[in-house]
Amino acid sequence: MKLEDWGWVTAQFVLGGALLLVPSGGHWMTAPWGMLCEWGAWIIAGSVLGLAALNLGKALTPTPTPNGKSDLVTKGLYSHVRHPMYSVVLLASWLFTLPAGGPWRFALAVILTVFFHLKARREEGLLIRQFEGYKEYMQRVPRFVPRPFRRQETHAPDT
Repeated sequence: MKLEDWGWVTAQFVLGGALLLVPSGGHWMTAPWGMLCEWGAWIIAGSVLGLAALNLGKALTPTPTPNGKSDLVTKGLYSHVRHPMYSVVLLASWLFTLPAGGPWRFALAVILTVFFHLKARREEGLLIRQFEGYKEYMQRVPRFVPRPFRRQETHAPDT
């Protein structure tokens, strides 16, 4: 594995750790139903993270460089977003940040969001080189946020 790859992974953990360790700005008042929604979102986020890892199977790697152990994964969660694991980490960072109300956490969440856009762009450049169909997949499937009501393109059957 390249040193650059480990730089991406290290930066990800440093930013995530900083987000967890920086003091909050004092919790904002949250209604009980809001707390239930937040806990529900955490449970969903954890479940999605596990499912995304299962969907990747042998292709799972912490670095942006594909490990070459699998074909391109476009099924399961990967049929809805190209980077479901990044999506979940971003969701979790914002779920942790918004109720805390602190400017430092907010700044770190913004930096983490930018970081994952850059990491995804780097990874996608590598995936384009490794998988012939990746460019078409990019046009069809959003990067982080699913579009549940988008009409699927239909293709005429080959005759």
